[in-house]
Amino acid sequence: MFKDKTYVYRANIYLEEDSRVTDLSYMFDGCHQFERCGGYVKSPVTTTAGMFRGCASYTESNSPSYTVSLPDTILDMGSMFYQCEALESLDLSSFNTSS
Repeated sequence: MFKDKTYVYRANIYLEEDSRVTDLSYMFDGCHQFERCGGYVKSPVTTTAGMFRGCASYTESNSPSYTVSLPDTILDMGSMFYQCEALESLDLSSFNTSS
């Protein structure tokens, strides 16, 4: 969707339960100056692979306005934060990793 758009800095994602979106793969791939993402995803997303890949400026913020709530239906998160050099830590406590 925003792949390789170097001018994208911040985004809010809101996907309701009735949304048919299941794949967020590579959504912001290559957005080198992308910093923060907020919102919530209630739709049955199954793939977020490479979603922030190559977002060298991406940082996670503790600010509620920049927190993304993801559903427990995600099966593939491979390389989701690959090459996010500015990212120092992630709070994964809300992720269901039981399966």
